Amino acid sequence: MGKTYALAECFETIQGEGSWAGTPALFIRLAGCNLWSGRAEDRQRDAKRNQAQCPLFCDTDFVPRLKMSADEIVAVVSAYAEKGGRLAVITGGEPLLQLDHDIASKMLDFLQVAIETNGTVAMGPELAQLTARQLDHARLWITCSPKHAADKLLLDPHAVSELKVVYPNYDPLQYAAWVRPGTKLYVQPAASQCGVGVSVLDKVNMTNAAQWCMEHPAWSLSVQTHRVLGLP
Repeated sequence: MGKTYALAECFETIQGEGSWAGTPALFIRLAGCNLWSGRAEDRQRDAKRNQAQCPLFCDTDFVPRLKMSADEIVAVVSAYAEKGGRLAVITGGEPLLQLDHDIASKMLDFLQVAIETNGTVAMGPELAQLTARQLDHARLWITCSPKHAADKLLLDPHAVSELKVVYPNYDPLQYAAWVRPGTKLYVQPAASQCGVGVSVLDKVNMTNAAQWCMEHPAWSLSVQTHRVLGLP
């Protein structure tokens, strides 16, 4: 069977964030994260241990529930593309802990692939080469939502298609010089954390983030529209 990947879930929804907001998408949520265990009782410990704020507010449930081979995942992607799907989003947790050239290249045969990473994990050499080859026509799209200071990120900034900074938890301005010119810049209001897998839109954060963008017009606002719609 070869290599298998640990997944939390795989589902169809509407991409609610960033440049692809409003686009129907197949989400493949890989399990595991390098900054938080995913357990509520570990939030304070992991925030201190990893010098990151995200364990304190992360609402994502990335506990492993599925084991799938590359061929099994690609079969799901292929079926989605056959019915007209245009976008697959590989997210986590932190997807670069598992994602490799093999599965990414196979998925690119069928549709646009977007990877959502926290920027603290470097790509493997083959995946990095694939990213470089695809960058010109943006077939492989890299979204970085940074969870460490810019000078501590290990992701190659030249591979980043869009930057999506959670506000007010992280200062967007520290990342502007980190990415290459022309990278799309987004500020995303932090949601109110209610528990693992549960959060709600925070109107105060949305208003403040919108005001921040108006004061820094090189940045655009990314509101989680899937939450407005009640979608996963």
